[in-house]
Amino acid sequence: MAREPWCVETDEDGIKRISSHRDATNFGVWLELNAVLYCDGTCAYDFCFKATQTGPELKSARYVVKDGRLFWAAPPTKDLIQMVPPDAHFFPLMRYFTGNMVRAIAKAGGAKTIIVPDIRNVADLSNTFKPLASERRLVDVHADAKTFDLTGGAYDAPARLYLNEAGQLTHYGFTDPAGHQWTCDLEAAT
Repeated sequence: MAREPWCVETDEDGIKRISSHRDATNFGVWLELNAVLYCDGTCAYDFCFKATQTGPELKSARYVVKDGRLFWAAPPTKDLIQMVPPDAHFFPLMRYFTGNMVRAIAKAGGAKTIIVPDIRNVADLSNTFKPLASERRLVDVHADAKTFDLTGGAYDAPARLYLNEAGQLTHYGFTDPAGHQWTCDLEAAT
């Protein structure tokens, strides 16, 4: 079982802080994200990846979206590198941000380049968190802006996504490459 609780706090200046972690230690994965969304639209995302929650820290990285441009850096360097293509949408892996990605793809007419931090091969730390671009396609199943089929990236077969009235992901299901059916219900951390 994988868990992915999140917490959102907004300070008196309107700065939003989002923290989330993916606890899938039975799959050998612990991923943590701390994001700060500033009033000027700048978003900073700090990632930490571990083999397990109690294991040694394996890798960290920072992504920044500013003025519509995406930058990233991974230690030992602290210099941010600008990413191309400039019209791509950054999806910071955590399900809390799925609704934003769905809206970006829908606004682009149902297809868009999405960039994610690469966590496909955790044994290859030299590539962990490097930007990975893929074309994602989206179909509004019931023309209700709530139920979508998403393909591309990790989803060869369509993943069915359900959004609530606020545009947040509440449930999704997909079939993995081995043919296993997955269903996931999302809820805010308490």
